[in-house]
Amino acid sequence: MNKPFLLFAVLASIITFSASVFAQPQTSGWLSSYWDGCKPTCSWYQNLSSDPKFLQYGLSRSCGIDNKELPLGEIAEAKCAKEGGPAYSCWNQIPFVDNGIAYGFGATATAVCGQCFEVTFTGEYENGSPMPMHKAIAGKKAIIMGRNTGGVGSNQIDFLIPGGGLGDFDCFSEQIGLPQNSDKLGKRFGGLLGACIDKAITQFNGNWEASGVLEWVQKCHRDGCNSAFGAFPDLLEGCLFHVDWMKSAPNPKATVKALDECPQILVEGYVPKSSKYTLLRKFMYFTSSTGSPNVNQSNKTINGVGSGVTLTYNDVHTLVAGTYTMSFAIATQEKTSVSVTVNGQSVGTVSNITTSDWGKFEAKEFGKVNLVAGDNTIVFSFQTNSANIDYFLLLGDKDVIDKATGTSSSSLSSSSSPSSSSSDANVPILTANRLLPTTYQAKYYKLNGTPMGTAKPVASGVYIVKTGKEIRKIVVR
Repeated sequence: MNKPFLLFAVLASIITFSASVFAQPQTSGWLSSYWDGCKPTCSWYQNLSSDPKFLQYGLSRSCGIDNKELPLGEIAEAKCAKEGGPAYSCWNQIPFVDNGIAYGFGATATAVCGQCFEVTFTGEYENGSPMPMHKAIAGKKAIIMGRNTGGVGSNQIDFLIPGGGLGDFDCFSEQIGLPQNSDKLGKRFGGLLGACIDKAITQFNGNWEASGVLEWVQKCHRDGCNSAFGAFPDLLEGCLFHVDWMKSAPNPKATVKALDECPQILVEGYVPKSSKYTLLRKFMYFTSSTGSPNVNQSNKTINGVGSGVTLTYNDVHTLVAGTYTMSFAIATQEKTSVSVTVNGQSVGTVSNITTSDWGKFEAKEFGKVNLVAGDNTIVFSFQTNSANIDYFLLLGDKDVIDKATGTSSSSLSSSSSPSSSSSDANVPILTANRLLPTTYQAKYYKLNGTPMGTAKPVASGVYIVKTGKEIRKIVVR
């Protein structure tokens, strides 16, 4: 049975988006806090959104124990997982304030990676009568980008804040040289602030209206931040955000609006820096098959492919010819083998794949394939046993980027006008198939350095764009 397939492009670096368009009316919610140090769930290929509005943001970045970013496309197990791999959270994803609005990352109830939410604090407390700390943040706004999905209540956002509580997992203590469940990080659920709230109950006999409560809690919280993160400036900054901007308010209530787009100031902290040399295509469903596998429309998986079953894509469209790295998500309790042909040519076989569980999808890298410009045909042939397939990915290698943008093209430095003599080695690249927004005073240039002002590039071609301190090379098609 033929099934339509969906083709989405994950943009390697995103220019600017307005935060004023909402996907749904505001709802009532509340915010908890955590920092477990774990690799974000949105750093896994299989968790990429199928909604093109959010798929364009791609994977959230992840880092090693030394806080250095891991390369995009590296299939690294999470330190928090049972395999105990090398991947952790990146410390750049601490919350911050810009023009009075707070920005940060978190875990959301929705299963959509990269979706942003605007929260407006109401001055109320989720767990009882409001404290002075809650009243102090009434009316403040924050925009939070989801980089973890699930594990929270339907009306809850778990704000990613250092010292906010380890929660269910702890690979953070080891990362900063502390023993597991160290008192220096406060309560397992509630963190440094939770420990201070417990002490304040004793200090003020449970009277939250007593004079000096807010100041006492903030001092306790600040002391905890300095003690835990004095040797880690980024983490200390994020922890003190909880003290100074959020006034040490535990579990505050808020109105919540889901956004259709995320502001660029958050996207820059979400998208891996290594994505500047990546073109990513995610394919779901297949254009044709033999063996009649069962296509699950609800979660976009193909179940029960087995010996003699082939899955075919007839319309794998690429903009330029070149080398791509292929990987695919597979779940199987048995050992299975799959061979791949591209445009009628065999490119190899991956044998004895198993994930030990029919529902556990893992990204398996197949290797390098050469594609032609235009349409390609890719066929997966399953030779032994059964498997479930979620998607396959193609990541363009550097030669693809060079052909798409021109290897001799010029670039910009962050502090000067375009220069034909400067290197483009550090210029992130964006591929776009729609007009680009001009928010944040984006300034566009032709590759020869000719300024274009703030007018959006309309004609197909390669351009340079500056947005604040950020510089992007863009391809408009």
